[in-house]
Amino acid sequence: EKKLDRCLSSIPTYKHDTVVICNTTLPKYYAKANKICTKHNVKMVVTESNGTPGLGKNSVLDYFLQNKEYDYVIPIDGDDYFFPNGVDKIVEIITQDVTIDVLGLTNTFCTKNKKIYNLSYYEENFLQPPRNTDLTQFFSFLELFNTHFDNDLNTISKFHRIVVQSRLSAKLCRYDTTLMGCEDMLYSLQLKKLDLDKKLNFKLFDSANEKIHCYDINNTENGCSGMFLQGHTFEKRCQYLNHKAVILKNSIRHKILYI
Repeated sequence: EKKLDRCLSSIPTYKHDTVVICNTTLPKYYAKANKICTKHNVKMVVTESNGTPGLGKNSVLDYFLQNKEYDYVIPIDGDDYFFPNGVDKIVEIITQDVTIDVLGLTNTFCTKNKKIYNLSYYEENFLQPPRNTDLTQFFSFLELFNTHFDNDLNTISKFHRIVVQSRLSAKLCRYDTTLMGCEDMLYSLQLKKLDLDKKLNFKLFDSANEKIHCYDINNTENGCSGMFLQGHTFEKRCQYLNHKAVILKNSIRHKILYI
């Protein structure tokens, strides 16, 4: 709840309609979360949970689509936060280019033990290696993504967060509700494929010099769900994601334009 409070404090709620979609298998958390939402004068909506992050993120998209007065949603996990003026910078980007359906950030930042790191640096140097994990499998997974979606300026390991979605992208794509981790990587891959097929417009913004969004790494291992990396089904999940990557590959190398 302290992180949720931090997250809401980082959002200029007086300028933008803000809703907390509370999705958890811990019923006791609802009352605590609602108390924080009341403090920030923010509406809280409780949705069904199966214990995976994908179902909760789909609930955000569903709520967005049900409220037709909104053209865009800026999603953020409750344990992450925006830097000062971060939301304003996002709004400025999509205001300048209204054709954007999906906006992703690369070379962004994470916080670990109250210290802020550039995420790509963190992933490359493994400040806290996962326990009981064969890292070669995870690197093979990233390498496959890079192979299928090659770009001189960007790799999937540098890609970090989707920070804007239009109504079109929310309609066309859904998160996998069976994965305990890396659901955001698979989701971004699916969105890239839709961009390749010219069904939506996916653009990336290099935020190495623009502090916009910060990912809290304390509950995860190396930017990926600890449950995913440490679970006994890790190899099977890697095989599943690799299989998806091959299916979505198509025969053409994909290139997403930077802003």
